[in-house]
Amino acid sequence: MKTSFFQLLFFLVFTLNIAAQFSTQPLSDKVKTLQVSRAGWSLSYPVIYLDRPTDAIAISFDYLEAEMRQITYSLIHCDANWHVSDLSVNEYMDGFQGSYVEDFAYSRSTNIDYVNYQLSLPNQDVALRLSGNYVVVFFDEDEQDTLATACFSVVEPYVNINGTVSGISTRGSSGKSQQLNFTVSYTDLTIQQPLVETKVVVIQNNDDNTKVVENTPTYIHSDRLVYEQHPDFSFPGRGEYRHFEASSVKYASRGVADISYYSPFYHFNLRPADLRQLSNYEFDEDINGKYVVRRQESENEDAATEADYIVVHFTVPMTQPIWDGKVYVGGNFLYNAVDKTSQMTYNTERKCYEASIMLKQGYYNYRYFVRSNRDGSIKSAPIEMDAFQTENDYQIFFYYHELGERYDRLVGYQLINSLNY
Repeated sequence: MKTSFFQLLFFLVFTLNIAAQFSTQPLSDKVKTLQVSRAGWSLSYPVIYLDRPTDAIAISFDYLEAEMRQITYSLIHCDANWHVSDLSVNEYMDGFQGSYVEDFAYSRSTNIDYVNYQLSLPNQDVALRLSGNYVVVFFDEDEQDTLATACFSVVEPYVNINGTVSGISTRGSSGKSQQLNFTVSYTDLTIQQPLVETKVVVIQNNDDNTKVVENTPTYIHSDRLVYEQHPDFSFPGRGEYRHFEASSVKYASRGVADISYYSPFYHFNLRPADLRQLSNYEFDEDINGKYVVRRQESENEDAATEADYIVVHFTVPMTQPIWDGKVYVGGNFLYNAVDKTSQMTYNTERKCYEASIMLKQGYYNYRYFVRSNRDGSIKSAPIEMDAFQTENDYQIFFYYHELGERYDRLVGYQLINSLNY
C-alpha cells in the first residue's frame, strides 16, 4: 500500500528534523552510491532549466540486498535555504506523489549483492511547475522507512550573471585565496527592494561546507546588482583534489599502494598522504571532488550493475594527533558530510590517521581537512594547502522572492571556473 504524501511529511518531521536544511544523503545504511546530476552527464551539477523540455535530473543509488524493494518517491519544494516552502503540492508539480521507482536492475557477477535504482525527473508521472529547490524523498514501502533524500534545482532564467575569479581577495594578497566578483543584470524583473527580495547563494565545488548566503550587494543599480570585492565571496583556494583509480581489482592503479582480498571484499590501500601545507602549488587535473563509477573487467560495459563494492583504506601519517581538531576525508562520495562516516581516527601505534570506507569501484577525487574543536571551522592545514592558482568551480544561484509571493524563485544560475579569468 502506497504511503500518502502527508504521511511521509509527518514521518519526516520526526525522522529528519524538518526544520533542518535538506541535503543529498542516504538515510539508511543499505543505501550506497547516491548520485544526482543532469541527465546525460554524470559529472554535471544537479541543475536544470524550466524552459528546456529536454532537461532532466538523473538520480541513482544502490540498495545492498539481493532482492528488489518496493521504493516510492515524493517531491518537496524548498526555499533558498533548503527548508520546506509554504507551497502546496499542486502548486509546484503536476502528477502523483508516492509513485514507485520502476527502473531497477540487479547486480551481476559481484561479491556484494545489490539492486541499482534509477529515476529521471520530470517523467510521465511528475511534471515540475515552478523554479526553485526540490528534494526527492525515497521511501521503502516494505520497511516503512525513509531511505534517502536527493536535492536538485530548477532555474527560470530571468537574469544574466557574469563574473570572474581573482587571486587578489579581501583576505589579502597572501596567495592562498580566491575572490569571486560577479554582476547580476536584469531587465525582465522589477526588483523594488533588493535587500529584501533577493538572495545569492555561492558554493565552491558542490561542497555545502563552503556555502555562502548573501543578500547585500556591493553596489545597487536600477538594472543590476554588483558583488565586487565582497568579503563574503573570498574563498580559501584549497589545493587540487587527490585521486585514486579503483576500477580494476587485478592491479594497483593511480593512487593505490596495494590490493588484497579478505572475503567478501577486495581491500584497496591508498598511498599514504603527503603533507602539502608548505608545498609549492602544482597543477594536477581533477574533477573537483566528484567520482565516476566504472569497472575495467565489466562484461557488458554496465558499471551500474557490474562494479563491485570494495573497502578503501585512507592513511595520513603524522607523528602526533592534532589536538585542537578532528581530521576528515572529504569528497562527493561522502556527500561532503562532516560526521562519523567521514571522520578519521588516530592510530597511536602506527602514528597515522586512518579511515576505511566501503565504496563502489571507480575513479574518485578526495581531500583531507581539519575541523576545529573550538569553533567548528574547516581548514586545509596542516594536511592540504591553500593556493590562489587552484582550479575550482563556483556555482552562483540567484533567488527572487517578490513581495507578496510565497516561495523563492530561482531566476538565475551561473557556473564559473577559476581558470576562466
